[in-house]
Amino acid sequence: MTDAKDWPTRLNASFYDQDPTAYFRDRMSLLALRATRGPDLTDLMGFRWGSLLVGRDPAQRSPEEEAERTTRFVVAESQVLLHHAAEAAIRTFLAHASNADTPWLAMSALQNHREFRDRVAELAAPAAPDWVREGAGWALLGLAPAAMDTDAEAVLAPSLRVLQALAQRVNGDANLYNSAKHGMTLLPGIESVALETEDGQPLVCADGTRVTYLERSATSRAEWTWSQTTRWVSPQGAFSLTQLAVLLIEAVWRVARWRYVDVPLGQVRLVDASLVDTVLSEFAAADTARLSLRIGTQPRPPRKSNTG
Repeated sequence: MTDAKDWPTRLNASFYDQDPTAYFRDRMSLLALRATRGPDLTDLMGFRWGSLLVGRDPAQRSPEEEAERTTRFVVAESQVLLHHAAEAAIRTFLAHASNADTPWLAMSALQNHREFRDRVAELAAPAAPDWVREGAGWALLGLAPAAMDTDAEAVLAPSLRVLQALAQRVNGDANLYNSAKHGMTLLPGIESVALETEDGQPLVCADGTRVTYLERSATSRAEWTWSQTTRWVSPQGAFSLTQLAVLLIEAVWRVARWRYVDVPLGQVRLVDASLVDTVLSEFAAADTARLSLRIGTQPRPPRKSNTG
């Protein structure tokens, strides 16, 4: 019979025997291939995968229709992949920042949605709370809070900016991500919009790849207000920010394998300030246009009574 004291060791050995960044990097590679070599991938279809025959799509499309189909996929997948990688990076950081005995268990136990959102909001704040800076020492350098100094904080500063940006995306893009995850109600595509006031002043002027989805807001205790929201996004910008998320996971993982399963530390690749500046500025520049049109209201269901 296994001693309960052995479980942390066993769980850590299993958990750190794999590399979560490999999954995200494979998805990034497939996304980039689809974006740049779409026709070549289509030509490859028609092969066996074990007992399955993976055939070609029987629909006959013009080159223009095929290009539009590729664009829609690339736009949607770039946003879904960014959110998935961002949330994974945040959960990985939280589990290791707490100096838990078994991070696998700590990550799996974080199932309270409100608690997670509260932690994400703290990570997204303009100034990182003390627990974030101290936790970054554990997670990214393997240093206890008492061992942190100004040099260590300077090294960690770019990574904390990445963490902040990812947290802002997870909280700010929740409706976008849920629209893709729950029933694929996200509408990707290309669109141009120009709206002006009566005297000719521009209100919204946007052109390029965009996503459209429905979202609701609580305008009163009695009803929801529904809106159709269109946001112009950059698949390349999302791809670059996803790469920063993957690099953050990779750094935490390398330190964790050293701390928990005695794998030689080697070189920990933390992001540098210039790379973070470039990626975040390009992402922000491409994610500025947003148009929301109010479409109606819906009664809110009454709150359930706690009395028996």
